[in-house]
Formats: sequence, structure tokens, C-alpha cells
Amino acid sequence: MVHLSMMIKGHKVFVDTSAWIALINQSDHLAAQSEQILLKLKQQKITLVRTDRF
Repeated sequence: MVHLSMMIKGHKVFVDTSAWIALINQSDHLAAQSEQILLKLKQQKITLVRTDRF
């Protein structure tokens, strides 16, 4: 489990694919946590960083 206070070190946060999947799939066990964390990041105007590389 990741806590928001542990993640924010600057103005950008890398968001792993599992967070995006959890937002789409509400039956995912991380859906509620992902939604809460991403909402808090948005409220704090934190830039979300993702990658397309595999």
C-alpha cells in the first residue's frame, strides 16, 4: 500500500499502469485507493507522469 505522503517529493508523480487500470475496472481491489490518490494529486495540481515504454 502506498501512501500519498510517501509519493510526493516534487511537482511530478509517476503513475503506474495499475492505477489507470484500477480506475477503469471498478471491481479491481485498488480502485478506491487509486481514485482517492489521483484526486488528491489533482487537487494539489501535481503533474502526473506516465510512460508508453514496455
